[in-house]
Amino acid sequence: MGLPARGSMFAWLERIAIAVTLACCTCAGDGFTGLSSAIDKSSCAFGLQGAMPTHSTCSDSELMAKNSRTYRHSRRERGSTRHLSGTRMPCELDAGAVDAGVSGEATRLGVLSRKGEGPLESSTRSRGAARRGGKSKSLVKLKSTLLEAKDGDWRTALAALDEFKISGGNLDTTSYNIAIAACSNGKQWATAVRLLREMPTEGVTPDVVTYNSAIAACSKGGRWKEAMDLLKQMVAPTEGITPDVVTYNSAIAACSNGGRWKEAMDLLEQMVAQGVRPNLITYNSAIGACAKGRRWEEAMDLLEEAIEKGFPPTTRTYNSVIDACAKGGRWLEAMDLLGQMLINDIPADVISYSSAIAACGRGRRWKEAMNLLEQMRRQGVSPNVISYNSAIDACAKGDRWKEALDLLREMKTVGLVPTVISYNTATAACAVNGRWVEALDLLKEMPAHGIAPNTISYNSALDACAKGGQWEKAVKLLRGMSTVGSDPDIISFNSAIDACGRGQQWETALELLREMPTAGLTPNVITYNSAIEACGRSARWQEAMGLFREMPTRGLSPNVVTYNSMIDACGKGEQWELAVQLLTGMPARGVAPDVISYNSAIDACGKGEQWELALHLLEGMPTRGLKPDIISYNSAVTACAKSGRWREALGLLKDMATVGLTPNTVSYGAAIHACGKGEQWDVAVRILKEMQTHGATPNLITYTAAIDACAKQGRWKEAVDLLMDLRRQGLTPDVQTYLIVISAFQRCSN
Repeated sequence: MGLPARGSMFAWLERIAIAVTLACCTCAGDGFTGLSSAIDKSSCAFGLQGAMPTHSTCSDSELMAKNSRTYRHSRRERGSTRHLSGTRMPCELDAGAVDAGVSGEATRLGVLSRKGEGPLESSTRSRGAARRGGKSKSLVKLKSTLLEAKDGDWRTALAALDEFKISGGNLDTTSYNIAIAACSNGKQWATAVRLLREMPTEGVTPDVVTYNSAIAACSKGGRWKEAMDLLKQMVAPTEGITPDVVTYNSAIAACSNGGRWKEAMDLLEQMVAQGVRPNLITYNSAIGACAKGRRWEEAMDLLEEAIEKGFPPTTRTYNSVIDACAKGGRWLEAMDLLGQMLINDIPADVISYSSAIAACGRGRRWKEAMNLLEQMRRQGVSPNVISYNSAIDACAKGDRWKEALDLLREMKTVGLVPTVISYNTATAACAVNGRWVEALDLLKEMPAHGIAPNTISYNSALDACAKGGQWEKAVKLLRGMSTVGSDPDIISFNSAIDACGRGQQWETALELLREMPTAGLTPNVITYNSAIEACGRSARWQEAMGLFREMPTRGLSPNVVTYNSMIDACGKGEQWELAVQLLTGMPARGVAPDVISYNSAIDACGKGEQWELALHLLEGMPTRGLKPDIISYNSAVTACAKSGRWREALGLLKDMATVGLTPNTVSYGAAIHACGKGEQWDVAVRILKEMQTHGATPNLITYTAAIDACAKQGRWKEAVDLLMDLRRQGLTPDVQTYLIVISAFQRCSN
């Protein structure tokens, strides 16, 4: 076969060029080993194998012009043929006629698949489709990995995202959403928020699901402020995303977990205003927030509102409301809610009963707590450790230490293992009643059952020793805490100082106070109050005053308890003037006196035989918005008694009845003593008889005061009659009583 004509030659070479280009595209990435085969395939496709074209429908110049236009168009559209590097294109092309020129040929054969598109554009487009197909498969694989990690495997989710980005992939919103959900379930709120912030920089737009997942992550992490910030961000003009019910539920849950009941209620109001209808989850979260904020009334209102809106409350709903009542000390409301559950066939579970028992505990209703514990068993609900702990606490608050210990023992018989909380609560029950022996026994018992006593355990035992008057054991216990791995805290020292005060060991109390800084502890107001009281009990008013003046230098402001202890110390030290000065100076220091403040000052005046000032203070209490109590009147009667002001004393007895107070044995005893000092033996005897008709039982002190009134007037017969009556009442006279009767005979003989 001869050489082709000149025009045909150019056309033939043009086809060869296209074939080579396609061959290079086809074997890109495979090296040059397949180039020959690829050229053969491409040549075959163009009908170039074995023969040259024999004619052409256009001249050489026309063909060259067409070729030139084709390549110029391709370069204008794509910029450079270098973009074809690495592109793979199909080689099975239609072998049609070639006489119409390269451009027309390419169009028919598929090289120009679109109008005006040259072979290079077709090659690039095919390459892009192939790449998109590969990336699509990679994105599907990524999402599959993310879905597997969604339940909390956040590290795997982050690694998958990073790997995809490094490979040049373009992430989408769904991928980020799944990854953020993984962080949320893994309680990695900070990482979830970081991914949300990262999305715009990666060219990905967050949607409502994105924000919902991020807010939920903040909720689980207890970051209510960050959740609120995200909510504000999503509705900002820059984002313009409309929150849905899931958004608000997550934000309300975040506020609930953070104990922000007010913010939760505001969100509920806001979502309604925005036309988003709350659901039962919304109300449950809002009620939970109120429970943590001790807002039982708001929780009850939300329960009623949920019912009105057509959302039947569930066990969880009621449990949250009962918990709110428990934290608010509303035991009656908690019991009522539990009754509603039973009436409405809503299953009450162990949480329902435990919360109701806790409510009874806070209301000091130990009997009701015990009844609930028994009732839950009858209902087929097995009490758990929390149920028993709540019941033990109810007994502790009801001063029922024996019942508390019985419950602790019962736990073991029903297969429950007491915890450190169980023992601590039982120890606290013993402490309330000063049962120091039982408290120390529990402390020793704990290690035998594999429970290590903690600082709270020791503090309860210290409190028991303090209330039981065992200051030496308290100090010994405090000293030994560090040796068993429980470092004493400020409460430990305060309890030990209180124990020393009750035992009138003021020097040891001050010693402990000075030791605290070496133990790394800073004394607080309670510490100083206990130390001042310790000094006061021993009538060491000077030392008490020194501590009082030291407090401001330590950055501590005396409170009403401080002043009360100081006034009492001055009273015991017979410093009535200083006591009154402290009382009158309290308002200027920003401390409002209370009834105890006045009672202590009145008592101080009584010890100083300042009966008029005592009555003046008593009369001035209502002007301070204070209602005198029985102690106020008794202190005033005693003040009158020491000065022999029997008429004033009897007048106070009458006044007590007018203000709704019933005189007690102390009141009558002080009045009888006043009559004795005022030489009114007959009035004293009359009052002794009257008190029995008013429900007050005379005691040895009362009888002795009446006998003394008779003895001072030489009324030995009346004195003996009272002595005999005393014995008939089952009372045993002491030495002082007999000495007074003897003195009556002596006065009569003289």
